[in-house]
Amino acid sequence: MELEITPNRPDLLSVIGIAREIAAITGKKIKYPNILLSEKKENLPLTVNINFDLFSRYSGLIIKDINIAPSPAWLQRRLILIGLRPINNVVDITNYVMYELGLPLHAFDYDKIAGHQINVMLSSGGEDFTSVDEISYQLPKNAIIIKDKDKLIDLAGIKGGLNSAISQTTKTVYVHVTVDQPVLIRKASQALSLRSDASAIYERGVDPGGTVTALKRAAQLILETAGGNLASDIIDLKKKEFLPWNLTLSFAKSERILGIKIAENEVVNILSNLNLSPQVNQNTIRVTVPTYRQDLKIEEDLIEEVARIYGYNRFPKTLPQTPPPVNQIAYFKNYSVEFMVKNLLMAAGFTELSSYSLVSSDLITADHNKTALRILNPVSGEYEYLRSSLIPNLLNAIRQNQANIDKIDLFELGKIYRKNDNSSSEQLSLAFVTNNKTFAEFKGVTELIFNRMNIDNIDYIPLNNNSLSTIYSETETAEILLDNKSIGRIGKIKSSIAQQFALKKIPYALEIDFNSVSQFLSYSKYTAVPIYPPYIEDLSFIVPSKVLIGNLIKSIKKEKYVKRVDLLDKFENNLTFRIIYQSKDKNLTAQEIKSVRNKIISAIHSEFKAKLKA
Repeated sequence: MELEITPNRPDLLSVIGIAREIAAITGKKIKYPNILLSEKKENLPLTVNINFDLFSRYSGLIIKDINIAPSPAWLQRRLILIGLRPINNVVDITNYVMYELGLPLHAFDYDKIAGHQINVMLSSGGEDFTSVDEISYQLPKNAIIIKDKDKLIDLAGIKGGLNSAISQTTKTVYVHVTVDQPVLIRKASQALSLRSDASAIYERGVDPGGTVTALKRAAQLILETAGGNLASDIIDLKKKEFLPWNLTLSFAKSERILGIKIAENEVVNILSNLNLSPQVNQNTIRVTVPTYRQDLKIEEDLIEEVARIYGYNRFPKTLPQTPPPVNQIAYFKNYSVEFMVKNLLMAAGFTELSSYSLVSSDLITADHNKTALRILNPVSGEYEYLRSSLIPNLLNAIRQNQANIDKIDLFELGKIYRKNDNSSSEQLSLAFVTNNKTFAEFKGVTELIFNRMNIDNIDYIPLNNNSLSTIYSETETAEILLDNKSIGRIGKIKSSIAQQFALKKIPYALEIDFNSVSQFLSYSKYTAVPIYPPYIEDLSFIVPSKVLIGNLIKSIKKEKYVKRVDLLDKFENNLTFRIIYQSKDKNLTAQEIKSVRNKIISAIHSEFKAKLKA
């Protein structure tokens, strides 16, 4: 059987623990090992100096005149079945009892304990320690260790020491069982990257009431397989008695918490099968919790046990009685807009990038060197600043991939951090870059996003003065305005920046304040399909070179009945627009179309000095 044990049930890390669980489910009885010990023959000296902050209980016993030999076949077979390698009868018995009863034990060669002293203490850090499997370690600070008069002999709860290990010449053994401080065992195990069967049990907590039983069981098996005689009384040091405790379970509270009524006799039977000795007193049950069930501390723990053994699948299927919440929680965040934009960009051929928020000074461009926030205690020079722009990371990604990929389109939606006059700010930013699209194609992706977010009041203002930006080139660069407020920039990266990043092609980049954009999001409303047909015509204009195409389209859209305007063709200063006229109320006549057309031609000429091409 392979079982996954949850951290709150260390009592199940043993054969007896699993047997108790099966007995509780099936209602059967457990057959515990029959432990009988003979009287001691002599009393060998041993001094134990205990620290109850490290060991809350310490039990030990000396056995003399043993014979180290291979374990019996039945013992070896059982160890092999649980994945252990048989070593010798004494060591095998300590492993066997650990898995049988769930308490780790350790056996020392009594004659190797200098001064016959056991001194429990914390390591200072840096001590050299060689384990029984002949591996050397340098101990961390505050690991629980055991020393004799002269040397370190045990890394408690994790590994025994080679200098006190059982060998073929061992004649007297000292076996101890301890209740270690779980946190210290886990910290030492992690610091050394050393995890043993014993440490896995200790870090969850062991049964403080079972140490003497485990010690007697091990002694019994040693006497049976290795011979010898008891050479001491049982040492049992503890600051307090570890006794079972009482809890009370209310039938009414159980029904209220579980939502169903379980028959009283069935509740009593479940608690009895769990070895909790229930006693019914009117509407309550008083139970006695054995020391191995350290997880049962309050009444709700008992109710959970009843429900677990009763069977969750036996609970009726019901809908919640309380109405579903209608108000958003205070920390609710709607990610639907972010997901929509990401899906749009991926559909347009872009690949999402997730880069680190911490960057090196090499990725702080001149645009943002005055606004970049430096970490006071950076872990290295590569993670010295909080990023103030997403674009440098995207350009760096192009550099890393351009050897294998010619056409690269990347985007990232993430937070950036900037230093203001007397404060700092955090904002969500959207940036994307390309090394294989024209400016018009790249700008079209931006317009697609704004269009799907139903944002119309967008303007692009050319930036032709290089002093306005040190990352974008003097041409093919524009500031993006939303309701006449700047939200970002789009354009061609300056050649010097491209050289700085060792880029083969000069890319286009865009970065916008996504928080500001999201505030203008609106959802489409259904409108009926017009029943009257559109009228479509193409108009070509000769336009001065300084005129922006976007402004021409806006001017055309102002006229009545103009449903849509698209740039159909462009050759030098000749622009051809496809104009769709449509009314939702009637069929448009040729005269009405002519009137609108004349207004368009007149407006284009007066505003932009553009002429209709004959």
